[in-house]
Formats: sequence, C-alpha cells, structure tokens
Amino acid sequence: RSALPLGPLLGGQSTYDAFRAALIGTGVQEFHLWGKAELEDMLFQPKNDPLLFAYFGISLQTRKRSRQSELRAVLAWRKRVGRILGNPTDILQKEILFRDATDDAYPLTEEVADFEQNPRWAIYRVRYFNARNALILEIRSHLAFHDTETGEWDMLPDPVPSDLDNQLWGKESEYSDLHWRRQHAWQRTVPEKHRAELVVLNRISLERVLAVDEVGDLAHPLPIFYVEPLPSGRLLDAEDEFHYLTSANYGLHKPEYDADPEKRIPYFKNFKLEAGDEPHT
Repeated sequence: RSALPLGPLLGGQSTYDAFRAALIGTGVQEFHLWGKAELEDMLFQPKNDPLLFAYFGISLQTRKRSRQSELRAVLAWRKRVGRILGNPTDILQKEILFRDATDDAYPLTEEVADFEQNPRWAIYRVRYFNARNALILEIRSHLAFHDTETGEWDMLPDPVPSDLDNQLWGKESEYSDLHWRRQHAWQRTVPEKHRAELVVLNRISLERVLAVDEVGDLAHPLPIFYVEPLPSGRLLDAEDEFHYLTSANYGLHKPEYDADPEKRIPYFKNFKLEAGDEPHT
C-alpha cells in the first residue's frame, strides 16, 4: 500500500495506463483518476463554486446573479418605456421628441450652427419595438414610383416635408411652393396605380435612452426621450437606415413592400418641373 500514489494525479492516457498497471495485483478493485477535464467539470458544479472562486477568482453564481439583475433592469426599463409608447407588440406610430442628453442649447435651434445637418433634438414617430430592444423610427419619406408586379421602383431624392418638423419650437413650415410643384409633377409623371411612398426608418437602442419625460415641456408638450449621442455626436447613424415602399394612396392598412436595390430603375431620370406645375394654393 505504501507504494501507491496518494492524492490527485494529473495527466493524459499514459498516466492512466501507468496508474492502472501499478494497481494490478494489489487487490484494488475500483479507482478514480482525475484528469484536467474531470477537474474542470467538477469545479464548475454549483456546489464547488467557492473553490472555483478561491483558486481562480471566478464565481458562476455571482455572474448568474449579475446577469439576472441586468435582465430585470432591462425588462423594467422596457416596461417603463412601453407605458409611454403603447403595446410593444403593436405598430405604435407614437410621436416622441428625442433629445441629445448632453446638449444645453435646447430648445433654441438657432444656437446650434449645424442644426439642419445634425439636429440635437427631433420629433420622430416610433413605429415599433423590435425583438432586440431597439426603437424603430420613421425618419422621412420620398415620393416614389413602384410596380408591385415586377418590383421595380425609383424615388425622388428630395424628402417630403414632414409635419413633425413644424412641431419643433421656433421652426417655420417647410411646405414651400417648390414642394407643391414637385408633387404636381410627380402626379403627372407617375400613373396612379404606381404612385408610391418610400419610407425611411432608423433605430435607437433602448440602452441609449437614459431618461424619459412622459409629459414634455412648454416648448414641446409631448413625451421626451433623453438619448446618449453616438461617438459622432449624432442622434442617429445613417448606416442604420433601412426602408420600405407603400402605396401613396390614402387608406388604412396599406401593404408594405421591400425596396430591392437591384430592382431600382432610373424612372425619374428625366423628371423636371414644368410651367404647368403651379404652386399650391
């Protein structure tokens, strides 16, 4: 018995074979040899969590509790935001003012030199919550052509002025005569059944929403979401934009279509305003 090794032995198949050979003829009928894999499996059992932490500074139970706390915080924040937006499983269409949480010029747009190119606050319609805890926002729309049978489409580059811009404090209406002339020319150019709207969407992750004001203020009496700006200083990343096509005709529950880049055609290549495109009155 004194020749038998005591304590754990670490090694591979050769160690196992040598240990087994040493036991032949000693009367030992059962033995357990712990290799690296067996020790790791046992260390990661919940009952051995104190040993794992003592020797390696790792605690699975602490990680589990931390993850539980993190999930509970996300779900609580999602529920808080959901009370403002509505049922997160529905199409929401809720108007929200998104505001750079680090900006102190609000609500004076004239104090931000590049506000038109990089707005520090803006009103968007929240369309829905996606499954990855991001708010999907309607950013702008364009007059378009769309053939639902072939999938071919095209759009005018200038966006349609948004009624939401008119709600920004101190900002004047953008519905200029040029817009009405452009819309008249679009109606003349595109057959009614092919008149479409291209809607541009973007996203803001819920974790970037730092605080919410459910009632707003005197300048903007609607919910305000305070957002952590991107490293670029912007509220939104243009690379996150995506879009869909829908009919420009009035109606509820209009179908949505994918705007396949490969099916875009130069329909508006020769588009121009003419004398007949009178200003809107």
